Amino acid sequence: MSSTRIEEALVGLSFHVALAVIGVLLGVLVSRRQARPRRVLAVVLPVVGMVALLIGVATDRLAESAVGFLAGGAVLVLTMIMTAGMSRIPAIVTSAVGGLVALHAATVSFVLVGFSPHAAPREHAPRWWTAAATGLFHDNELGAAISDSELPLWVQLSRATGPLLVLLTVTIGFALAYLVRCRARAGATPLA
Repeated sequence: MSSTRIEEALVGLSFHVALAVIGVLLGVLVSRRQARPRRVLAVVLPVVGMVALLIGVATDRLAESAVGFLAGGAVLVLTMIMTAGMSRIPAIVTSAVGGLVALHAATVSFVLVGFSPHAAPREHAPRWWTAAATGLFHDNELGAAISDSELPLWVQLSRATGPLLVLLTVTIGFALAYLVRCRARAGATPLA
């Protein structure tokens, strides 16, 4: 693997880490208010869902965006439920892992709906998020047919899933940081 490719992957990864940090900072700032977590999330998640649908309409990928948001959102909600009875450190670790799983679920479901099995071979699904977010895996590593007439699969994945992944990365960082912070402040379950 060339050093240029590794540098490109690090830039892509750094971008997504920066987005997650922005979401976490927003979650920490909002958690300083005395609003109840359930009410805040009951407003934030539907608004994010509507933005995901608008992204789908703007990019002519409505079905893919809807399915991607629902898959990522379902994992996010499950992660929030799982952290309900945890102390702070395990809740942070579980939130980080759950956030990554949510991004993977959103990407995989988006690609399953939006790309044919020939264009994006299904056995390489575990690599799709990494390819879309960082460009680390190229077509020969994704099992896609390499053609001079069309964009490489990893570029197509990045362009297609990019807006949704940006939205979900910030949202996941916000929601999980908000819940962990509220729980630490109140000493109660985060969904109270």
